[in-house]
Amino acid sequence: MEYDAFITSVGVGAFFVIASHRFMRLYRRTGMWPELWLGLYFALTGLFYLQLELPGLAGLDSWPAAIGTS
Repeated sequence: MEYDAFITSVGVGAFFVIASHRFMRLYRRTGMWPELWLGLYFALTGLFYLQLELPGLAGLDSWPAAIGTS
């Protein structure tokens, strides 16, 4: 079950980053502010989701054990 949540979170983060790129391209073409705000929102949200999963992507534990415990 955790693996499914991990894959979903990485997928959502990737989707948000891709969508933000599309909104930013649309903003550059049209110059309308809503596209810029949506692009920034999607970029920050996508980076937040990916930042949450960085320890899992690197193969590290999210909560490392204290020193001296086994």
